[in-house]
Amino acid sequence: MLRLCKDGLKGNQVNNMVIPFAYDYHRESQSFEQFISKLCDKEASKWVPVNVKESNNELYEHILSLTADDLTDQTSRERQTNGSNYIAQALELNTKSASYPNFSMTCKGLSANISFQFDQILLFLFDSGIGFLILSMDYSQFTTMDQVIIANNQVKAIKHSDLYKVETLTDFIPIEQIEIADVLPEEGDQFYPIIDDTDKKTTKYIRLDQIPIHKDAIIEIKIIYYKKIKSLKIKYNKISETLLPYKKLLSNIISDIEIKTYFNQSYSRSVGSNFCNKANIFSALTIHYEQEDEKEIGQNFFRLRKGYSNSYIPDVLEYSDNNPEVFKPFHDSYWGVSREGCANLTYDTNDFMKFGYTHRITTYFYLYIIALHQYYGLLYLAKEVSYLPSTIQECIDEKVYQKLIDIRNNCTFFYMKCIFDEVSHITHQAHFYDRLIHILGIKNMQRELNFEMERIASIVEQVKDMELAKEKAEKEEEEKRREKLRQQEKEIEEKKKEEKKKFLSRIGFFFVSFSIISLAEATISFWVNVSDVEKRFAGYEIIYSILTLAFVFALCIALILCYSLIKWIKKKKK
Repeated sequence: MLRLCKDGLKGNQVNNMVIPFAYDYHRESQSFEQFISKLCDKEASKWVPVNVKESNNELYEHILSLTADDLTDQTSRERQTNGSNYIAQALELNTKSASYPNFSMTCKGLSANISFQFDQILLFLFDSGIGFLILSMDYSQFTTMDQVIIANNQVKAIKHSDLYKVETLTDFIPIEQIEIADVLPEEGDQFYPIIDDTDKKTTKYIRLDQIPIHKDAIIEIKIIYYKKIKSLKIKYNKISETLLPYKKLLSNIISDIEIKTYFNQSYSRSVGSNFCNKANIFSALTIHYEQEDEKEIGQNFFRLRKGYSNSYIPDVLEYSDNNPEVFKPFHDSYWGVSREGCANLTYDTNDFMKFGYTHRITTYFYLYIIALHQYYGLLYLAKEVSYLPSTIQECIDEKVYQKLIDIRNNCTFFYMKCIFDEVSHITHQAHFYDRLIHILGIKNMQRELNFEMERIASIVEQVKDMELAKEKAEKEEEEKRREKLRQQEKEIEEKKKEEKKKFLSRIGFFFVSFSIISLAEATISFWVNVSDVEKRFAGYEIIYSILTLAFVFALCIALILCYSLIKWIKKKKK
């Protein structure tokens, strides 16, 4: 059985469960910064910003700057927005809040019940609408790799997990009839190390079969004076008989987020909606190395990186060095990547990785999240594209066309801000990232999406052309309508002018007729009285001549006017 490295065990392991999801923060009505600020409301004090980049100084600067330090801080936000390209924010759940105490759980129904705690709960949110709920498990009480594999398998399989709350209890047993050894006997597996507080805190050993508590439930054993009697103080976990509503608990943690999909989901009656079926596992362990453990190491490493149970027996090729899922940066350290999870196994002979182990592993986990963001981001875009209509005619609809534009814009943003081929100055970190990109199939997903993007671009252009043609036809139709209206208005105007001229001609004819009649009357009157004039102007023949000339001139003008009027009337009739 593979034993975990016990030297500062909590500092020599990292076990994270990663639940991916797509969410909507309604970017049309608020910015990403505003959304984060609302989540980190000081009165609710549920989420607090956390910096996850402190130990990642080997990565490229633009990779580090993807994640903001604290978008809720105005000074920090102004400093970051000045030339920064941040697209994400990490938040930590405030487990000290009354509503969210620390969780202790146990995997029940196995040959040996094992207990663990959630050491930290993080929320990693990206501006692209992809997020990750990260549960960091504390397996510091585990002694074997099998226990880690069992726990990971149980925690990963959210849909089928049987998780129970546990209570931490303390018992006191007098040591009068208990066998205690000062040194570890040869049959060391049957003994448990204890601290003797009554003797300068020295380490001693106790046979396990003398204690009515299973060794996996034991947290700590000390020799103390209890009520003046030298006793064993045994701190251990006791399993509650009440089933913990695991999915509902996780759902409540991210109830502030409007979830669109968990990618791998089904309906949950306890939650009342769809919820995640399985999570991704990231495990990194240091183990005690023995030469004869090689085969067991290979099999367990396969299970560790996939989150499988011990019942899964892999083929030898699955844990050989030729497997593309396996990457060996050192002779005594392995990395394994898969679509189900990611794992590191380092022997306690590796001093480089052994000291500051969790510090170094944090960089790899950050790269794992960056790669998972690309994987699920591309997957979500592909899902959005698959819901588009299959014909161009359907895309003419205004809402569908806007959806096309939105998807194209989202793809452009994702390709520019979220896709990376190179990430680190360190060679083995770059190789680790390359394996992730290859195993997750990100390049293939890009090629598929690129084809869909070309199709979308073609449809958008065709719809644009159709819209332009439609708009041109509408303009031409409008121009014809306006020309027809102008023609009608012109005809109406000409008709009005014609009527006006007719009216004036009638008036003119009336006045001319009246003038002629008046002239004729005056002429008759003139000639009637001419004899009288002759008598009056006898001897003044010159005046008579002038009057006669004036009369003839007036008669000529009247005849000319009559002629012109007759000619104009004939012309109009033509």
